[in-house]
Amino acid sequence: MLSTLMDQIVNGLESQLTIAVFISGALALLIVAAVSLAWWRGRHWVNRSRASLATARHSTLFSQADDPPPERPAAGSAAGGAEEFGSRLVREAAARAAALRDAWDRSYREARGSEGAPGDPPSVSDAPTVLDDLLREQRETNALLRQLLDRLGPPET
Repeated sequence: MLSTLMDQIVNGLESQLTIAVFISGALALLIVAAVSLAWWRGRHWVNRSRASLATARHSTLFSQADDPPPERPAAGSAAGGAEEFGSRLVREAAARAAALRDAWDRSYREARGSEGAPGDPPSVSDAPTVLDDLLREQRETNALLRQLLDRLGPPET
């Protein structure tokens, strides 16, 4: 009698446990489906708004004051307009990089005391003098770095 009672309790607990596992699995799948749907819709919304913001931002950042406002391409030439816009961005970025490089070179020459613009690249016959100049500058840089390290002192631990 006791064993039949125990068997009934075990069977009841087993069925309750099976139902609980089944329900929790179904709820987990429902939660995952809802979260993935919300994530997918949010991602779609963000990408769509990001594309419109990026287009507006790039057109304001890279438009010059003397340039006329960019024309909207017709529906058939949207790819051509995007290519023109992209090539304009690349050209402007290259021009800005060249101007930055020239300003850097100019300030470096002024700081080093050589005011003249760099001439043609050195030829093979000038290689020993160029190498000597580079080694001299490297020694000067190393000496300055040593002075800086001496001023800083030993590292604290």
